Amino acid sequence: MTQPISRARVAAFYRAYASRDVEKIAPFIDDDVTWTISGPVDYLRFCGTHHGKAAVLDLIHRQVPAVLRVFSFVADSIVVDGDQVATLSRQSSKRAADGRVPGGHGAFRLALIFAVCTVAAGVIDSFPSSSIWPFVLGMGAFLTVLALVFGSWLAFLGVPLILTALTGVTAESRRGGHV
Repeated sequence: MTQPISRARVAAFYRAYASRDVEKIAPFIDDDVTWTISGPVDYLRFCGTHHGKAAVLDLIHRQVPAVLRVFSFVADSIVVDGDQVATLSRQSSKRAADGRVPGGHGAFRLALIFAVCTVAAGVIDSFPSSSIWPFVLGMGAFLTVLALVFGSWLAFLGVPLILTALTGVTAESRRGGHV
């Protein structure tokens, strides 16, 4: 049976994780950890599943910095339930190769046994917070709905906006940045 984890221990883990110092992070990581990051693999090569303490520490120390220059990591919301932890976090970073800024939110789930991380899973979003395409899609949908009330001529404006927005969202998600 697993023991409940304290909120203070979770906060200590996130402070260590935010520091990116593997010496501070190592005591929190179990030898048999499974750490999964779901995200755009073409854009962020380190996404995937990593098994074992050495692989996770290599991920944090070498693989992530080779792709991203991380400036800050903040755990915005932490929920602790027994030995399970769920976190919504913010990360500020730039891609090392071209300086692009990826989306900055992530969701992580941790399973902690005796205050040591044994399972970690996360999702990284790939759209920048300043994406124009949701607005363009909304305007296209708005004009198309207005066409039902004021005349079909508005659909000639709305439908191309919808198609343009869908094309833009697709291109942006494949490239991981502004289009």
